[in-house]
Amino acid sequence: PRVQARLIALADARTRGAAELLLAGFDQRDLTIVGSNSAGDAGQIGHAWLPGGWQLRFTTNELRLADGTQLWGHGVPASVFVEPTRTSVAAGDDAVLDAALTLV
Repeated sequence: PRVQARLIALADARTRGAAELLLAGFDQRDLTIVGSNSAGDAGQIGHAWLPGGWQLRFTTNELRLADGTQLWGHGVPASVFVEPTRTSVAAGDDAVLDAALTLV
């Protein structure tokens, strides 16, 4: 069965990896993203061991959004920018969820 419903994604700087790639797809389809930019860290990670036991970690590919914007370091932008404040967190409020619910 098909469900006709509005899809809204919540995101912030903790949104990374596969979730960030899914968000990029949402952005390409003009679906609403509420919150703040994702981490900008969706590339495949490579690593090499260096002398002294140090490990070098690096992104092995370059990912871009549909408009050509580089994903690394920028993330997928929110279409409705909302960030929690210290006051809202202390009060137990979820500013991002509240903003998304006003769009439903």
